Amino acid sequence: MATPATAADGPEPLVPITYATHSSSTAIAQTAHAVRFLREHLPLRNLLWRPSRAIQCLHLKSPADTTGTPIRTLQDIPVHLVPLATHDASDRRIPLLYRLPPVHLFFVACDDSDVYRAQVRNEIRNWMAALHHHMPPDYEGLRATVDGGRDVPAHLTPEYLIVLLPSGTSQAGSALNTNTGKMGRFYPINKGTVYEKLRADFNTSTTEHVLALPRVPASADDNDPAIWIELLARMKESTLASITRLVELQDRLAVSYDTISSTPTWSLCTSILRREHLVQTLEALGLVQESLTLYEQITAQLADPRTPGTTRLAPGGTDTGDDSLLLLGPLRKPYVAQLEKETISLFDLHSYLYARTSMLLGALGQVVPVMERTPAFIDTITQLLRPHTHTLARGFLETWSFSTALDAVEQCQAWLVEAQGEREDDTTMRACHAAKAALLELAVRQLVRIGVQIAHLPAEPPFAFYSPVPSDACEPGARLTRKEIVEAMAHRDVYDSQCRHLLQRTKTAAQLSGQVYRILRAQFLLASLERVRGAFSTALALYTELAQHPALPHTLALYAPVHAQRLHCLAALPASNDTTEAVMDALHCVCQLRHRPSCAADLDEMALLSSLRGTPDAAPATMVGYNGCAFRMAHTRIERHGDTVSMTVPIVSFLPAPLDVDAVHVWVMNYRQDQLQCTSAPVTLQPGANEVVLTCATPLHGYFHVQATQLALPHVRLESVVQSSASLSSLADAQQLEYTRPRLCLPADATAVRVRLSVPRDVRLDERRMVRLHLDSGAQALRVAHLTLTTMDDTRLAPVSEWRVVPGTQSAPPSSSDAAAEALSISAMPPDASWAWDIPITHMARDAPLELAVTLRYHGPDDEAPLRVWHRVLRVSLALPFHIHIQDFFRMDTLLSKLAFEALSAEPVRLCAPTVRAAPDSPIDVAVPAGGTPLWLVPHKTSTFLVQFTRRPNETRRTNPPFELSVSYRTAHDEWCGRVLAALAHVLAMSDALDWAQGDGLLLQDVLCEAGPSYEDAAWHRVLQRWCWDPKSARARTVLALVRRVYTSLATEAPDATAAPPDATAKVPSARAAWEASRTHLEWRTLRLPVDVPMVDIVNAVAWEAPPAPPLVLGEAREVRIHVTMSFGWAAHDEERSAVHVQYQVLAEHDTWVVQGAKKGTWILDTTQGPCERTIHATLRPVRTGFLLFPRVRIAPVAPTSRPIRCETYVTQTSPGLHVVPPHGPETYWVETRAPEWVEGAAADGP
Repeated sequence: MATPATAADGPEPLVPITYATHSSSTAIAQTAHAVRFLREHLPLRNLLWRPSRAIQCLHLKSPADTTGTPIRTLQDIPVHLVPLATHDASDRRIPLLYRLPPVHLFFVACDDSDVYRAQVRNEIRNWMAALHHHMPPDYEGLRATVDGGRDVPAHLTPEYLIVLLPSGTSQAGSALNTNTGKMGRFYPINKGTVYEKLRADFNTSTTEHVLALPRVPASADDNDPAIWIELLARMKESTLASITRLVELQDRLAVSYDTISSTPTWSLCTSILRREHLVQTLEALGLVQESLTLYEQITAQLADPRTPGTTRLAPGGTDTGDDSLLLLGPLRKPYVAQLEKETISLFDLHSYLYARTSMLLGALGQVVPVMERTPAFIDTITQLLRPHTHTLARGFLETWSFSTALDAVEQCQAWLVEAQGEREDDTTMRACHAAKAALLELAVRQLVRIGVQIAHLPAEPPFAFYSPVPSDACEPGARLTRKEIVEAMAHRDVYDSQCRHLLQRTKTAAQLSGQVYRILRAQFLLASLERVRGAFSTALALYTELAQHPALPHTLALYAPVHAQRLHCLAALPASNDTTEAVMDALHCVCQLRHRPSCAADLDEMALLSSLRGTPDAAPATMVGYNGCAFRMAHTRIERHGDTVSMTVPIVSFLPAPLDVDAVHVWVMNYRQDQLQCTSAPVTLQPGANEVVLTCATPLHGYFHVQATQLALPHVRLESVVQSSASLSSLADAQQLEYTRPRLCLPADATAVRVRLSVPRDVRLDERRMVRLHLDSGAQALRVAHLTLTTMDDTRLAPVSEWRVVPGTQSAPPSSSDAAAEALSISAMPPDASWAWDIPITHMARDAPLELAVTLRYHGPDDEAPLRVWHRVLRVSLALPFHIHIQDFFRMDTLLSKLAFEALSAEPVRLCAPTVRAAPDSPIDVAVPAGGTPLWLVPHKTSTFLVQFTRRPNETRRTNPPFELSVSYRTAHDEWCGRVLAALAHVLAMSDALDWAQGDGLLLQDVLCEAGPSYEDAAWHRVLQRWCWDPKSARARTVLALVRRVYTSLATEAPDATAAPPDATAKVPSARAAWEASRTHLEWRTLRLPVDVPMVDIVNAVAWEAPPAPPLVLGEAREVRIHVTMSFGWAAHDEERSAVHVQYQVLAEHDTWVVQGAKKGTWILDTTQGPCERTIHATLRPVRTGFLLFPRVRIAPVAPTSRPIRCETYVTQTSPGLHVVPPHGPETYWVETRAPEWVEGAAADGP
């Protein structure tokens, strides 16, 4: 029950319980004997108290919270027994609970009724009459308001108990004459007379004040607790009743007094004092939370400006030692006495409330809240006393705040160590270090203010927190008493040492609690202190560490000052290589604070740029994220002239002065990862709006997203990244970025240089696969060009030296400067030329599409033409549009091969009949059916062709040259391109002069080939948008009109590659180009592949011979002969042929035939002779009816053999077999034997 303060004052106070007895010497002796043994069972423990509703509400967290339990458990009440005559209840320095006896005891030691009537009863009545004189007189003359609004006198009613002690004779026989039951002990008859009279005289209808002890222990060993059970229980009841009356009275007195707060007689001190009495009582009972709630109410009452009486109290703070007064721990001032005398000041009153609240929190073990409340308390006192600084010593507020913060840190640390012991809670320690860091930082700020006042520190940032108070505005006679402050004010070295020590403590506490911003502030102050003391190297190291901290950009108050002071330290030191980095960091800070210019007032942007211009570094520095000039890319105007793109970019300069730049660069990139750089000439950017013309030499077109912008200055590049390469977390983020980031559209121009990939129309599978590379020079000649191909996966290309020039190109074989790097050098390529190369592929995946990164670097026809770059990833599929399955059927002299074609793609393929060409020295002739009309090979369907190979008689297969299978085909895309381009040629031939630019016909050809079979206006408007054409322009309207006419005149029949061009084609160049492109697409593609005729050692022709007879009856046996003719003509030529040992076997299914006889045997064949014949005799017995095929005959060589021998066996009959009928037996018929009438009636009734 003792708080830290009371525990430190001395022994724990006790609650008195008085006792008395009548004047008999025997009674006095027995009472002293009983009291000695009763003390051994004190204090009173585990009292279950139900306070009033007003006290219960003090414990609830909120007024609406009703979940708190109404029962309070008082663990123990330290009571002590004192004689009534020695008890003094008038000392008001002692809390009321420790002066108020909760119960008075009167011990009666008399068993004679006459003596009781004559003497003892009167003494008891006199004792009861004198009890009110031993009650505390604190509330005499006061009145309290009870329920109903009535005023009643405020007095405390004493509780008393009369205890009957057994006499010596009755106690000796009590062991024999007493009985024990469930309700307690029954006393002997000779005691009953006095006991009953006591009960009749002093018990009331509601309370029993009389009880009897069964016996009194004779010694300490005989002190049975059961003796005192009833007495202790009655003492607890009386104690709880007294406590309840006391608490309710104190609460009613406080509430009743506050109801007259509007009257002149009301006093704030009296109101607080009455609540303080209640707090003392609750604190003594261990109800600390309720006491804290009352103190919070008092604090809120003081903070309310409407509270009367606060203006009557002096501000305070003028007593000697107030600036260094310890508030935590034992109270250093008689605050309660000052309240009683109403001489307390507001300073002392707030200090008392803070001290008492902190001690109660410390008693609960809540040390961290004490430190967290301290800054608010310091702020309250400083706001209270700041208007009255003329009555205080100079620096009083700073010194007092410094003392309070440090004392709170030290005392709370001591309490925390005492509460936790050797076990530390991580969460509590982290919160403690956080609150400690806040208090230490507050102390640092007070120390800095004192340093500014006494000129130990300059009155400039970061030390000038506020305007210092003039010395003439303070009390000249007042002096400070805080020892550390006095010594620091007298000696600057001591002051610096204390500042460094406090700042290091603050940093350590902040680091332990993870308070990054407080660490930065403390280190900044420490670095500033070193700077003003001239330790520039130490300060620079601290500033550099701050500048590199990742959390500094989020601290706006320190961001710019740190970089400014860092540059100041570098200027004071000899030149170093860190200057450029520091200037770049400062410039980056300016960019970050562009939207808050007041925060960056310490940095001069133009001065920083000038210092970077004069940097002697060889390599120019690049600053990413510069926003001093804004590029308005959304308002850019773009024009195209051949391969040159010029764009006019609005640039807004936020600088206060003109800026001379060497060049302006803009990087853009499209979805194909093609990157372009647009550059301008040297220009001067004036403050405000500017327009700069940038140019770029490129043949690319389409939409490009802006990646970065750059201003090139001497020795520095100011770059702003618009789109970085950071990965996006979701598709929604990517789509949002696609719509928000700026993009430019470069108009399409077909007269620019182009590079294309295609597949050769003649493919030979016996050679390496080829990919064809096309290079179109466009409208201008190429003086020098370098072409580089880079594979995207495991594909490998042949060296440049193995590239083949496609026949028909007007070019000499190219010269390769670096074959290992796959670089092709080209020179003097004329305009409007198209050259092509077939590039062998040395390795590639089986079905993967081919992807090549093509980079073309070239110069125009002029010597001063800039280098232009064309880069793109091109894709082409090398997969064939169909599969060919070959199935061979061997006969004696012929081989029938079935060619099955199966389409692989989703589009149909127009297929011609295949052709097979035999080698001149082949011993085998081939016959292919004559080709007819080409047929469509529909996806997932099969087309079959039959090829017959015939062995020439008397010729052996000494040589086996492969045959060449040729298949001519056209894909659906080829035919679509041929049709649509032919229609375009007809439309252009019949059109007048067209309002379009040179090369638009090539653009239209490419798009028509990729378009759908029907015209869609929205799709073609998207094409115009991709070309970056205005849909309302004459050029766009011309193209759309041509497209509509093309789709209208589009032929539906199959295209004819031999058709004649329109008559006017020769006069219109664009029509002639479209017609030639149409013929190119309609050329048949050819697939050539080698086909080998397999080797077979033995070909067996099996013929079944059954004697003519009626159908076979089930169960009967039938003899058959099997004639086997064996040929060796399809075997490879072998000079060392030998005999072959073969085995035949007749294999029948278990549910068809049972084979009897010689169904298995062996033959020895001489392969040097011609065809040989053998006959097998067998007996067949059917096991079911129907047409049964003959069993299968298997002929195979008998292992082991000198080499693998392959046999092929076939049956000569189309469907060899026999009809099996069931055996003959009796036939059963149904004969109706019932009368016809009955049958008709049954039929009418239905089933």
